[in-house]
Amino acid sequence: MGLINKSDYAIRPSDRLALYPKWKSMYERETPTALAGLESNELTESFFFLGQYALLPKTLLDFGVEFSLFENLIERPAEASPSYIDDFRSLVFSALLTNVSSYQGYELTMNAGFLLERQFFAEQTQKQSIVFVRIFAATGGV
Repeated sequence: MGLINKSDYAIRPSDRLALYPKWKSMYERETPTALAGLESNELTESFFFLGQYALLPKTLLDFGVEFSLFENLIERPAEASPSYIDDFRSLVFSALLTNVSSYQGYELTMNAGFLLERQFFAEQTQKQSIVFVRIFAATGGV
């Protein structure tokens, strides 16, 4: 069984800038039918602040910050279990640059961006960074 609540709102301070504050709450409870299955009872609260800025007519900068709280509502098992997840807080920052241009009948789209994530557990911090570039071509208008 699960329940998802969410809300968001668009704010447009100018023609070139759009801001999107968001909130999402996810509750999941699962009781397995198989004896070997693991029970889950989790709550995740996430707060987002996203934005999009038009640098040029076909060049956009998307950016965002996400803060999440994860709570495992089941007591920690006596023996270590690889599927048990401790409570943690998470902070994610990302940015994406998109440029669309025409070349010899193709619409070329270039995406370049990065993502920085930190998960704060009681005893440790996990870090993740991703940088990417993606270019693809399509026929027809975008």
